Amino acid sequence: MEALINEKKFCKAFYVESLNAKKLLRDFMALRSAVICVAETQKKHDSKCRYCDIMCPDSTRVVLQDRPSDNDFIHANWMTMPNGYRYISAQGPLDETTEDFWHMIFTEKSTAIVMICDWVEDEIQKCARYIPFDDCESRKFGIYKVTRVGQTVMLMDGVKEHTFEVYITEQPTIRHTVRHFHFVTWLDHTAPITSDSVLKVMKTVKELKGGPPVIHCSAGIGRTGTFIGQLQTLPYHLSTCSFSGVDYGIQRIGRVGELNPLDLVREMREMRPKAVQSHHQFLFMIICITDLMVLDGVPRDDEMDDIVDVYKEIMEKAKKRRDEKMKRKEESKRNEVAGKEDDEAKKKESSKIQGTPLRKVESNVAVLMLDANHEKKDGAPKDDKKEEKKDDVLKTAPKLSSFEKHRPELFTARE
Repeated sequence: MEALINEKKFCKAFYVESLNAKKLLRDFMALRSAVICVAETQKKHDSKCRYCDIMCPDSTRVVLQDRPSDNDFIHANWMTMPNGYRYISAQGPLDETTEDFWHMIFTEKSTAIVMICDWVEDEIQKCARYIPFDDCESRKFGIYKVTRVGQTVMLMDGVKEHTFEVYITEQPTIRHTVRHFHFVTWLDHTAPITSDSVLKVMKTVKELKGGPPVIHCSAGIGRTGTFIGQLQTLPYHLSTCSFSGVDYGIQRIGRVGELNPLDLVREMREMRPKAVQSHHQFLFMIICITDLMVLDGVPRDDEMDDIVDVYKEIMEKAKKRRDEKMKRKEESKRNEVAGKEDDEAKKKESSKIQGTPLRKVESNVAVLMLDANHEKKDGAPKDDKKEEKKDDVLKTAPKLSSFEKHRPELFTARE
């Protein structure tokens, strides 16, 4: 009951007629972290970091269990909710860190992995393939073997659900099961149009019993933070930074009532720097938190719908820009292919020209030279008419090097 009262307080204070969504976004983009990030351990493990400018603070980093101190680093942080519930916010594994990733899943007994990116986006790898390929039942990652259990399920449009079993190959009797939720259409620096898919996955993950859910995108800050941020306000909803932002936000609002959404982002960034990366994700986080509060019993009003309209307008423009960019990229590829085809055609034409016989005049020169050499050798009398013809040909012929004179058959015609 107290949470619902505080949620109503928040909506009454935030959703006022004077609310300017675009100003709110400008304020979000102007946010600067007031916390000095200390990430000394990360400096020793640059090869395990996908992006050099995404920090993994020592104070909240996940320390890999049963590993020596010089090999216990993974680019992941604990995100602690107001009610004590914890998520792991992580970067998408690199090829070099897939074993570390499964070690973390296995030792922390995580019951869910929420993947908010695709393996490749815009021809750029966003995450190493850390699960078996579609046509394979199992796959090894260092000492761990991951086996697919059952069939892939489309939880809803754009979200795939897999179940995997992981174990150490030398200890096959000790097995751990984890469910994998894959958002295949939530692209980098963007967010879904509606909250439906996020809220459904959040609810499913929160109902699972066991270790902390692992939420990751590519860097582990934008889409991940948005998800977790939405989970904060209610005890039974879920998150990673966009994802975790929802859970964090709903729990914080449920406890304190009036709260500036910008403060939610500041607090989350103390745990995972740069959490909730883009203005799209920030607005989407607010929409998801609001939808959760409406499900709780907060009345929906026109101001709530206005901010949704602004968000949809922004996303439509972003989609248009993305489509135009892809169109230019495809056109550039077609031009590149056409250019290569032209080059091949020119090469073929050039090879035909290079294969033509010596010009007749050079052949005549070669014959006359051979005749002259033969006459000198035999000591035969000279034919004056033939000598005159030879002189005329030599005058009009291109100048030949001494080597060309003696081996004319090795050279192509001069153009």
